[in-house]
Amino acid sequence: MSLVITSDFEENQSIAIVRLIGSLDTDTAPQFDTKVAEILTPGVRLVMLDMKHLEYISSAGIRSVFKLFKTMKSRGGKVGASNRQPQIIKVFEIIQALPDMQIFANDDEMDEYLTAVQGKIRNGEDF
Repeated sequence: MSLVITSDFEENQSIAIVRLIGSLDTDTAPQFDTKVAEILTPGVRLVMLDMKHLEYISSAGIRSVFKLFKTMKSRGGKVGASNRQPQIIKVFEIIQALPDMQIFANDDEMDEYLTAVQGKIRNGEDF
C-alpha cells in the first residue's frame, strides 16, 4: 500500500499539520522521514499527525514517528496524533505497554504480529 502525505501550517508557521493516507511501513517510512525533514523549519513548535486515513503502521512506521518525537523533544517542541483508527490505536497501546521489553526476535516478527492485530481489528474481530 502507498502513503500520501499532505501538510500545512497554522499559527504563524509554528504548528505543522501532517495528514497521512494509506500505509506507514518499511516502504513508505523513508518518504515520511523526508517530508517531516522538509516541514521542520526552525519556527515549528508542534507537529500534529492526522491519522484519520492511515490504515496500517509497521515497526518501521513506529520508528519514524518516534524519531520525529525525539527530534521535536530535542528542539523543545511536541508531537501530537489525532483521528487514529482503532487498529492504529491498538499498535500504539501495544508499544506503550511494552516500552522496555523486547518480545519479538526481529522486525519481521514484530511486523507480522502488528499486521495480524490490525487486520483483526479492521475486521471487527476481538483481539
